[in-house]
This record gives sequence, structure tokens and C-alpha cells, in this order.
Amino acid sequence: MLNDMSARLSGAPRAQDDLVRARLRAAGARDRPVELAAWPLSLPARLLRASLVFGAAAILRLFAPIEVVGREHLQLPKAPVLLVANHSSHLDTAAILAVLPAHLRHRLAVAAAEDYFFDQPWLGATVRLLVNAFPIRRLFGLRTTLRECRWLRAHDWSILLFPEGTRSLDGQMAEFKAGIGLLAVELGIHVLPVHIHGVFAMLPKGQRWPQRGRMRVSFGPPLLFGPHESYASATAAIEHAVRDLALPVRPSPDERPRQGDRRLDDRIRSG
Repeated sequence: MLNDMSARLSGAPRAQDDLVRARLRAAGARDRPVELAAWPLSLPARLLRASLVFGAAAILRLFAPIEVVGREHLQLPKAPVLLVANHSSHLDTAAILAVLPAHLRHRLAVAAAEDYFFDQPWLGATVRLLVNAFPIRRLFGLRTTLRECRWLRAHDWSILLFPEGTRSLDGQMAEFKAGIGLLAVELGIHVLPVHIHGVFAMLPKGQRWPQRGRMRVSFGPPLLFGPHESYASATAAIEHAVRDLALPVRPSPDERPRQGDRRLDDRIRSG
């Protein structure tokens, strides 16, 4: 996700930021972008989704108890907000939805890779219904992504993004793509840092079925960037805020850490 422009935006000088900023702000967001299907935002779809998410969250909690840290940060002054989280498993979105308060959960759109979830119509329709996913292009699609996010913001939809661009292969958080800083600055809404722990041990990339475990979802203090903030500095601040939430925890007996979790285990032992 957000890979196009990342090389140019990382450490980009102020003049280049201003040029990119001018080009992006020239594109309006009055009309709904064609990439955002209308039916997932309709009342019938929202009611059905609310029922499905409620049931899925109840099952998930039985399968894997969820600890919530920083719940006070969810009491934001107003919505919409931009939720930014690490990404290590297909369970990430489900874990976040399971613990969000209703006013955020019922008006949340989830950015999902177009080349993975929307190549097949049936899969695209499924994720649109279940989590209100919308497609983003991981390459050469930043302007389209911004247009989609602006429209969602204007219609009071919060947005969930995973700025690493793909699921972790080893359970460790990768560097954030620079486009997340651009989106945070251009949208002008609060950014809520989120870190999910435990899901990699339950369902890592390449595994088809999850195993039992424990999860922890941590929320950090919201961030807000001014319209002239450097995109690179905004990206760095967001990544730092999410990393700060990744405090080492001692795994429970029914959590079975995999190869990618060994570095975390080493830190726990040395502490």
C-alpha cells in the first residue's frame, strides 16, 4: 500500500513537498470515486454488516481472548479518524473491529490491496460486505487513494490503513510507506495509532487456518498534523507512535510463538 511516491517522499525537501501538495489538492473529492462502490455504504448493507461483525467478534473472543490497552484514547472529540496499525495477519482487521466502540465500528472503511482482494469479483464483494473494504493500489495509486479517503472523510467515515503495505513475514513491524504521512497531512483529521500483538502466532502469512491464542490491541494518543507539515516527518511520527505501543509481553501457555517471534522472546528473557 502507498508504495508509489514513497521513495520520493522519504526525506523529500520542502519544495518538493509543496509541489506534490499543490498537485494533490487540485483534485477535488466532491463526487464519489468510482472505486468506492455505493452498495456497501447503504443502510441495508450497514445493518447486515453490523450483525455479522457482532457475531464474528463474539466468536473471536471465545477463540482468542483480547486485551485492550489505551481504551481512553478512543474517546476522541470528533470523528472521522484515521486508524493506522501494524499488519501481521488476516486477523488484524477482525481484532480491531472487535474492540472498537460502536460509533467508530459502524462507520469504518478498511483500505485493502486491490491486487489481492479485488482481483476476483466474489472476493471483492465479500470484503466489501464484511468490513466495508475499499480497493487501494499498492503501486501508482496514491492520488486515487487520497481521492477515496477525502470522500470518505467528507461523509464522516473513519478509515483503517496498514502502512507497511503487506503482512509481516516474521512478526516484526516493517518500515511504514511514506504515503501514510501524506494522507495524514492532507486529510487533516486525527490519526489514531494502533498496535496488534498475538495475531502473528495465531495466523501468520501462508497459514490457512488460525490456532488458539491471545491477542492484545493497543491504542495510542491521537496525532494531528498541520497542513504544512512535512510528509516525511508525519510518516516518522506515526510509525514511532505505533512502535511505542509494541511493548514486550510474556506469552500465555496457549500462545505458540513462531520463528518470527523469537526476537520478542529474547527481549522478554533479557528483561
